[in-house]
Amino acid sequence: MTPTRTFDYLDILKKKFPKDDIFAKYSGGQWVKVSVDEYIEASWNVASGFLARGYQAGEKIIVICNNRPEWNFLDMGCTLSRLIFVPVYSTLSESEFLHVFNHSDAKLVVAGNMSLYNRLLP
Repeated sequence: MTPTRTFDYLDILKKKFPKDDIFAKYSGGQWVKVSVDEYIEASWNVASGFLARGYQAGEKIIVICNNRPEWNFLDMGCTLSRLIFVPVYSTLSESEFLHVFNHSDAKLVVAGNMSLYNRLLP
């Protein structure tokens, strides 16, 4: 198979690298692994959720969060549902974020935690 789309690599990833720890995060005092199968399933779940909520191909989704496996699920979920993933650094100032937000035409903003969410409130 010759990949022609980003999400074609999911099949290649599963066949060539069937790992149980493609991602990991530190939570509750321990490392929690995410397997290739979990990554693929989570990505499809995100895509299904976007489509079920009526988001259309070409619409933009802003994601502002720290480094974590869920960022990858959102990125691939956007790709699978033909949405445009707009990643935003969590360290941006309020004015920098507002500049990105006001020029992105985003239909949704996903914040990685309540602290980031509260920073975004007007």
